Amino acid sequence: GGWMNRGFVDRIPLAIWLAGWRMSIRYHRYEVEGLDRLLVRDPMLVAGYHGRPAAWDLCMLSVLLYDRLGYLPHSFFHTALMKWPIGWMSRGLGAVTADGPELDAAVERGEHVFVTPGGVQEGTRSFRDKYRVHWTNRCGYVRIAARLGIPIVPTGASGVDDTFIALNNGYETSRRVGIPPNIPLWAGVGPLGFSPISPPFPVRIKTFVGEPIEDTAGGRIDPRDAEAVMAVHRKTVGAVQALLDRAVGRKEGRG
Repeated sequence: GGWMNRGFVDRIPLAIWLAGWRMSIRYHRYEVEGLDRLLVRDPMLVAGYHGRPAAWDLCMLSVLLYDRLGYLPHSFFHTALMKWPIGWMSRGLGAVTADGPELDAAVERGEHVFVTPGGVQEGTRSFRDKYRVHWTNRCGYVRIAARLGIPIVPTGASGVDDTFIALNNGYETSRRVGIPPNIPLWAGVGPLGFSPISPPFPVRIKTFVGEPIEDTAGGRIDPRDAEAVMAVHRKTVGAVQALLDRAVGRKEGRG
């Protein structure tokens, strides 16, 4: 009994997430083109670009989908982040790990999953390298989509690399000084000083949701077929880059 019962405590992470990102939606005048592609009850793996230093647009997109579909899409977290205290927050938001049964259960319920294959490496680059997909050969998300038999939906957004002026490559800086690169030593300047003390610049952010890539749906490819997986990976990277180019008004293929 009492107000601090377990059900109440378990709802705190979601309440914090929704309140914070609703403020961001207003602050960044957030828009989505192609939202209808995600307003379905069939599960999809949404593969997006990681803005710096956060996946701003996907976080805000998750709130819009929560309002329309009644659940928060599940995001991939590294297994290490599922430990307390971050684990309490992660689990409260429905986060999943690649090897966790929660993922299969979410898809079984018809719920979407979000992934940013570029991760920290993509999200903590300097101002010299903006709006360029940097997923290298990370194609585990394709194997997961193929195993689950669900399509991949590419996304890209404008504004996400202009929230801070990124002074260095945090991933590379950490690697050079011997700190695990998943803890990036990244410096970004906002309107009131350095991140995370300063808020981001109030840039307009707009997400473009692409056509679903159906290659992984319905068991069309074997997740153990490295060549087929890599082909879908290249196709997805191309689709996300095309969406980014469109979002920022850059001609496709231009440096």
